[in-house]
Amino acid sequence: MSVIKVEDVTMCYKHSSDKITSFKSFLINSLKHQIKHNEHTVFSNLNFEVEKGDVVGIIGRNGAGKSTLLKIIAGVLSPTKGKASVEGNIVPMLELGSGFDFDLTGRENVFLNGAILGYSESFLKGKYDEIVEFSELGDFIEQPIRNYSSGMIARLAFAIATVVEPEILIVDEILAVGDEAFQKKSKRKMLSLMGGGCTVLFVSHSVSQIREMCTKVLWLEDGKMRMFGDTKKVCDAYQEFLNPQKMLDDTPDAVTAQTTIKKVRDVLYVFNERDINYYYRVGVGKEQLLAANIQAGELNYKYLTEEYINKNNVFIFVECPETDELVKLISYIKKCDKIVLFDVTSEDDISLGLIRKVYDSIDGIIVSDERLKRLFDNKDVFVHPYCVLDRIMQLSDWAVYDRDVLPFISDDEITSEDMQINCNRAKNALKEKNEYKRNICYLNEEYRDEDRKKIIEHLCKMLTSDNSCRLIIPDSFKKEAKFKELADRIKFIPKLEYEDVPEIIAMADELICFSKDGIIRPFDEILKCIAGLTKVAVRTIDIITQEEKNSNPEVAYFEGIKKHAIYRRNDMSGFISKYRKGVCGILVDTSKRKISDSVVSLIDKYKKLDYNVYIFDYSKQADQDNKYSCNYIGISDNYIGMAFDCLIATDFIGYGFVKSYSSAQKKYYLVEEFEADKYEHGDFNQFLASQSYSGIGDVTYLALTNSMKTELIDKFGINQDLIEVVSC
Repeated sequence: MSVIKVEDVTMCYKHSSDKITSFKSFLINSLKHQIKHNEHTVFSNLNFEVEKGDVVGIIGRNGAGKSTLLKIIAGVLSPTKGKASVEGNIVPMLELGSGFDFDLTGRENVFLNGAILGYSESFLKGKYDEIVEFSELGDFIEQPIRNYSSGMIARLAFAIATVVEPEILIVDEILAVGDEAFQKKSKRKMLSLMGGGCTVLFVSHSVSQIREMCTKVLWLEDGKMRMFGDTKKVCDAYQEFLNPQKMLDDTPDAVTAQTTIKKVRDVLYVFNERDINYYYRVGVGKEQLLAANIQAGELNYKYLTEEYINKNNVFIFVECPETDELVKLISYIKKCDKIVLFDVTSEDDISLGLIRKVYDSIDGIIVSDERLKRLFDNKDVFVHPYCVLDRIMQLSDWAVYDRDVLPFISDDEITSEDMQINCNRAKNALKEKNEYKRNICYLNEEYRDEDRKKIIEHLCKMLTSDNSCRLIIPDSFKKEAKFKELADRIKFIPKLEYEDVPEIIAMADELICFSKDGIIRPFDEILKCIAGLTKVAVRTIDIITQEEKNSNPEVAYFEGIKKHAIYRRNDMSGFISKYRKGVCGILVDTSKRKISDSVVSLIDKYKKLDYNVYIFDYSKQADQDNKYSCNYIGISDNYIGMAFDCLIATDFIGYGFVKSYSSAQKKYYLVEEFEADKYEHGDFNQFLASQSYSGIGDVTYLALTNSMKTELIDKFGINQDLIEVVSC
């Protein structure tokens, strides 16, 4: 039911460009018909409807007409053309403090301003203490408000305006009133009003606030309504319009591409799309590896280059397509003697084509299901199911969701802003649910080809057999011809975002999952667990036999937890570690000198020991010519992340870095690189280096030959247990 209806609303202003400085001049020019007016159209032909309980954000650049539109709906202004119909009492929060008399006290202005807003004197007397307490003015309430700061005036005005819970609330950029503590308090109050079934129109330049608080968004641009509808869709389009390059740069894939190059890591996940497999494969995989002190990064396959390859040791490809460029890059990875692994999630995984092309270069395969092992002959296959538990526990706000309790919880029971937002989401989900007698949710997009066709046929049959039900499915099904005929009974989810899945499922009465020959897809196991969180019934239908099984949502959730909890262990890190080659890091400052013969000899020795050698050049620009077939990295505080089997300093500056680097099993100081007895008097750094002979903590001296070890023992009296020799 629409409570606000805007029909063909146009707003124009007339203004004069003549320089008239007095009323006398204005009167004379008017009588002579010499005043010229220019007409400015703020917006034209606006048409939209707001339903009861909607929280509508209004966005647009300065001058787009956002505040003017609110004033028209509130009845403060009359449109030039068209009309705005409103059903219900309105509380407009447009310009806080308008209507105040600055010679009156705060107490007197409570009654004056309250009367302007339509409150009776008896009502205001009953609410007076509540207004004073909320405004936090204390004794200042008896002072004339000309003595108030702007923040104190705004706080009093906000407290008066929000003293009741209206049917329609109109809000214009007021959540920045007062100090930080009061801003949080006012936001909490606003969220409470929004969650109480109140219809809200909310103008803000903060797109993050709009995303967080609104169920729909209206975008005004160039005097027109540019978009009206889904919050995420409209906000994304608006931000891309404001700064298309920034939106491109700020996409998760681009941010990953920009930041990955600044890090040296043990493992790099190379993935295709940031869909559900990203969250449950890459995200959980990184967490598990970190638990074993293995640093993992991530990168969209489109950005993979030789430069990234030089900075990582193990590469795990997740859902990457077959391209000539990827085939070449995987060949380069093997040329660098590094590890290639593939993560496969289904029998029709998009990466299977690439796997066939580079099969001989693959060291191992990670699969999500035992039955997928048969696809890979003569390969080491590790079964690593979707790790449900870790991901679901991150949905902490929705983990307390109770469809029987949360939508009806009282304000007194709400203890935090997050809980208030969560309650509002729950109420919104309940509102969506109540539009139809029965809401059916299906979210798995993994099935393809014939299986997908059978699923579509089955879902269409469910809709046609029951006119009272609605289907909630991802937007990717929109192009299916059979669904187009039933579009009026389908709610399409614009983009299936991981964090929105609980709220989407909460809109439904039943979650549908499909199995094949009795085997359910791993992603459906995840959905069953989330359905348990939101107390939604689950029905599993077999594609082959059409057999149906119903499960209690709470049982499904706890069975899912029990089944997947074991995979929090570090089995993944063990699988990767058995392929991982030894990693040696050597610190060299090429800005002062060329790489010496002793360092070249050191590189050769560690290569013969089958190590990947990284030259950490802590000059400003790393040597990129790779003349010693090593990985060259310019080092700074940002270039830390990889675990080293051994880390070797070649001078005293490098020694300081090595000593403080925690992720190195062995720490060495290459003694061939300096001769303490030749240091000139007064060189402080050289003096410190000489002193290092008297003991350097957990850093061990490294000699290239036994003769050098003997010299250190005889000449400097160093304990032979503190010296090691590189042996091939």
